[in-house]
Formats: sequence, structure tokens, C-alpha cells
Amino acid sequence: MHPAEGSLQSFVVEEVNRLVAEGRLGVDELRTRLTDRDLRVLQQKPGPDTDYPRETYERLVALLEYAESSGCPRQPDAERSPVILGPHGTVAHEVLRLRVLLIKFDPADKVLIWNLAASCRDLHIDLGYAAELCDVPRAVAEGDYQVALLDASVPGEPGLELLARNELVSAPVPVAALIRPEDEPQALHLGSRDYLVKGQLDSRLLARTLRGVHDRHCFSVELLESREREHYHATRDSMTGLPNRCYIRDQLQRALDQAAAERRHVSVLFLDLDGFKKVNDRLGHAAGDQLLLTVCERVTANLDPGDILARVGGDEFLVLLQRGDPELGPAAAARQLLAALSRPIQLGALGVVDQVVTASIGIASSPRDGRDPDALIHNADAALYRAKAQGRNRYELFDVSANAEAVRRVSLEQKLRQALDDQVFRLYYQPRVRIDTGQIVGSEALLRWEDPEWGWIAPDEFIPVAEESGLIGRLGAWVLHAAFAQLSEWQQAGFGSLAMSVNVSAHQILENDLRETVLGGLWDSGVDPSKIEVEITESVLVENPEEAARALGELKEIGLRLALDDFGTGFSSLSYLKRFPVDTIKIDQCFVRDVLYDPDDASIIEAIISIAEKLRLDVVAEGVETVGQRDYLFSRGCREMQGFLFSPALPPERFVRLLRGAARG
Repeated sequence: MHPAEGSLQSFVVEEVNRLVAEGRLGVDELRTRLTDRDLRVLQQKPGPDTDYPRETYERLVALLEYAESSGCPRQPDAERSPVILGPHGTVAHEVLRLRVLLIKFDPADKVLIWNLAASCRDLHIDLGYAAELCDVPRAVAEGDYQVALLDASVPGEPGLELLARNELVSAPVPVAALIRPEDEPQALHLGSRDYLVKGQLDSRLLARTLRGVHDRHCFSVELLESREREHYHATRDSMTGLPNRCYIRDQLQRALDQAAAERRHVSVLFLDLDGFKKVNDRLGHAAGDQLLLTVCERVTANLDPGDILARVGGDEFLVLLQRGDPELGPAAAARQLLAALSRPIQLGALGVVDQVVTASIGIASSPRDGRDPDALIHNADAALYRAKAQGRNRYELFDVSANAEAVRRVSLEQKLRQALDDQVFRLYYQPRVRIDTGQIVGSEALLRWEDPEWGWIAPDEFIPVAEESGLIGRLGAWVLHAAFAQLSEWQQAGFGSLAMSVNVSAHQILENDLRETVLGGLWDSGVDPSKIEVEITESVLVENPEEAARALGELKEIGLRLALDDFGTGFSSLSYLKRFPVDTIKIDQCFVRDVLYDPDDASIIEAIISIAEKLRLDVVAEGVETVGQRDYLFSRGCREMQGFLFSPALPPERFVRLLRGAARG
């Protein structure tokens, strides 16, 4: 091959590669007009002695003529263009296309950068020019530049001063600098990594620096967006998208600071839905979520633009109000919200269930009811409790004197949570005695709580708080496990025939995890299920008969016995005794107390004992305090009793002494 011919072939290959690099020839055109062998030729580095197949050379010439005749305009919309072809015409890798704006470059340096940019193989650079820094925003807006390069190498120009003052950070695109060699130590001292040294440049260094500036900027943007996403998720409720307790507390602090400076009032509305749990239990959690979303929409629609609604619990919401009079403004807002929520809400996939939901609202306003977020939220919660105690579906303003009970209730809930975490509760045990033999046949586990500050707190006070606050599940599970473990210890000590009665609330019965809790306690303790008797009240059967029947059936399948406590004091119905798998009826002490003097009480007790005998149920009389009561009950057929006549409830160490004394006879 003649050398001149080899040079011509090399020129043709270089021109085709240049057109590909500039985006004027695409991969589809190359695959259409060239063979796989031709494409492999394009991957070679052309040289004067390179010998190309004549057929390939002719097709490349035809392709070049096609490109020149058709114009093949550059494709400006593509940020990345494939320029290096792999085997069989596939793209081996892509080359980043950057639009770079040169700032304050003199003609010589501009030519230098242009030549180096044209030589970059792995980076396609489009260059533009701005004479001054003040021209950069307009140039970037018009030219869609991604990176800027500032010429800080001109003597007398303030390039390094701009770096020192960090003024380039405010540019609309990331900026690198071209500096003189003698200025490099100063640039390093300023902490700059994005610079090029004049006289030490080549195309690879230019490409690496510009790509680094661009990639670090993209990473910074992604990092900022990632942090914004993290902050959003940390301050938002995942289900409703509303602000959460953390967010509204911060906003409340800001509002209080601003209100104090401007001598304004800030109010907090603590809103709780009435009977939300029943909706979840009856219609399912999907309907419950639908209800919550509708409530959010209605509340938001009735707030002013500056107000904030946040979800702080399952069915609990806080509203931050910044309006007018601390009594009339929040009260009017509360009335408006109660009216909006009172309209029926259609629930279910087909929208066929009309559900009326009501709410209770407590209101606290600064500075009268508190000067910090925690005090305001605490007092609004206290007012909410009072609204619920007054019959629900209403609002109450916080008042120190009127809300003393509510304040104690809020404090009691806090203490209750801490007591559960610290496990400071204790179980006391009252014996159940078989009268005809005098033997202790069982014990009833009774929960006791001694607070270091308040002393002994009655179960009648803290159990309702546990139920309302949703803590009854944890508390009930602890009682079951502790009672099972104690019975196991006594049985191993030689009292194998002893039975244990444990009270279970309506909330526990209607929860879906009671079966698992009982099974876990039985597994851990190893006690015989037939030695465990679960005591329930009639309210459980009335509130949700279907769910109660399911839950009690599961307990019977495990092997537990069931006792109906306080029989005759509520909504007693003989159908309950037929419908539910009850083993024992417990006569309430209110009938036992005056049985010797009140004919009505005596008649009721005799009727209960007669019904139990006919239905083959056991009967236990509670609250037996005198020998006369014992003898009368025994004469009417009641064989088992418990009460102060035999023993009050005792701690475990004293109860076991009672067992040993009874065993010795």
C-alpha cells in the first residue's frame, strides 16, 4: 500500500470517529451502513501505516459523503453520547457531555482550553464564554451550562481573592479555577480542590477536573435532597402525611417565642376521636385509616392558613392556633371542628357504611395556661380528659381549679407508663375457700401498685386510665405472666391442686392477641391450663357479643376455665349463661353485704344459686365478712367463698404461709 493511500484511509477513519464523537452520526446509522468488521476498524487508533480492508474503506468513504451531504446536525438534547463502539456495534461505554462556561479568559488561554477540550476522548465538552462574573447568571440561563472555569491566572485579576472570599459558591453552577503555578500553595491553603495549574495542563487533566467538579456538585445536590427526605420522614406521620409530635412541638416553640415578642396568644387544641377503636374492631383497619384521612381533610378545611394540624397518636391530633382572643378564638374553632366532624362519613370499599364520628377537644392557651410547649400540650390534654369525663363530643378550656382531677389523670398516666417500664407492680392473692372441707382451693390474683410519691393507688383509679390510654394490653399481659409464674412456684412447692383466678378486662378480651399472650404465659410457666380461671364482667358480653364469643371460645379451647364476675350487677341475662362457655358464677359482694337483713338481696342470691345448680355451674360468693353471711350462703347451697372472714388479699410470701397453715389443719 502506498503511504499516501494509508494516510488517506487514516484521515477517513478519524473524520468518521469525529462525527460520531460530535453526535452527528448515531449508533443506528453506523449499524445500518457498516458491518461488524467495519465497526471493529473504527475502534482502532488510525496511523499512517494502518492497512484497512478496501471494502471497509469504501463504506467509510460513502458514510462520510452521506454525513457531509445530509448535514447531520449535532444532537443538542443528549447529555451523554455514545462514541466508543464495542463488538457487534454495541456501546462499550458512554461519554459525559458537559457544557462549560469560560469566565474572564484572555484570548491565548481561551485557545488553549479549546484545543485541549477538542482532544478529550472520554468527555465531550461544549464551551461558552462570559467576560465578567456578573455575566455568568445570564449566560448560564441562556446556554444551560453545567460547569464554569474561571481564569485566575491573569496578573492583577482578583481570581484568588474570589476563592479566598468564597464568592464563587454563590454562582449558579459549580466553578473551577485556572491558576498560575506560584499560586498553587495559596489555593491549597484556601482549601480549593477545583483548580487547574497553567502550564501543567493536558486533555486528561482537564477532563478529570471538570468531571470532578460536576460530579461533586451532583453529589451535593443528591445529599441535600436525601437530607431533606430524611427530615421530612422524621417530622411527618407516615399514614396521613401530617406533621408529627416532634414537628409541631418545634413549631409551637417558635410560635410562642414570636407571640411573646408581639404580646399575642397561642392556643393548642388537643383532639381525640370518640370510639375510634370500635370502628377498627368492627370494620377493620382499612376503614379506620379511611376514617382518619377523612377527619384530617375536614379539620384542615376548617383551619386558617397559619394554623397547623399534627397527628400525635393513633386517633389523637394537635392543632396549633394563632388567632385572636385566647377564649373566643379557640372556642369558636373547636365548635367549628366538632360540627364538621359530626357529619356522617362513608366507609368501606363500596362506601355503604355511614359512620358518625365525634371528637373531644381540650384547649390550652399561652401565656395563661403555660409558656412552653410541654406545659401547653400537657394542660390541653388535661382539658381533653375533662371533656371526655363530661360526656364526650364537646370541648373544654383548661382551668386550674376545674381540671385538678384531669391534671392528676394526666400525671397518673405518665406514672403508669413509667411503672410498666420499671415493672413495679405487685400481685396480691386472696384465698378461695371450700366451706365443707375448710380447704383453700384457689386464689384470686389482685393487682396492687405503690407509687413512691403518691403511695398506694387503688385499682379503681389506675385501671380505667390504663384502658383509656391503651396501656391495658401491656399491663394485662404482665398480670397473666406473673400469676402463671406464681402458681407454678406454689405447685412445685407441694400445692399442686391449687387453682388461680385472673381478672381480664373487656379491652383485653376484644384484642386479637389475648390467645397468644395466654399461650406464652402457659408455655413459660408450665402450669396446667385447667388450673387457670379467667374472670370477666358482664360488660364484655354486652359490648361486643360476637367478638367476645370468639375470644372466650379460644380460651376454652386452650383448656382454661371461665368465670362471670359480679353477676347480677349489670345487664344480667340468662341468655349469656347459655350462649357463652361459662364455668363459674361469682356473686357480687353488694348482695352478700345485707343478705341477712334485706329480703331482696336474699331472694337474688337464692335465685342465682338455683340457676347455677340447674345449669351445672359452680358458684362463688365474694365479700364474705361475717360468720352469719357464711352460714346463710352455705345453707342455700353455696360451697365456695372468699372475703375478709377468711383472709384479705396477701402478698405471695404471706399467702404461702397461709397455705401451709391450712395444710397443717
